[in-house]
Amino acid sequence: MQTILEALRAVLGEPNFYDAGSGYSGSWDYGLMIEYFVGALILCIVVSSVFRIVALLFKRKN
Repeated sequence: MQTILEALRAVLGEPNFYDAGSGYSGSWDYGLMIEYFVGALILCIVVSSVFRIVALLFKRKN
């Protein structure tokens, strides 16, 4: 069974913010970091909206 984090990584991909490829000191990719967090935020908003819509549908039937 997948955990929530594994499911998010399957949708968003693996976060590779740190590039240690060249030389002694690596660098952070802030653009990729912002893109990943914005994608995660949008995904959370969509999932919560779907649950809210389903809850409203069941609430009206009672």
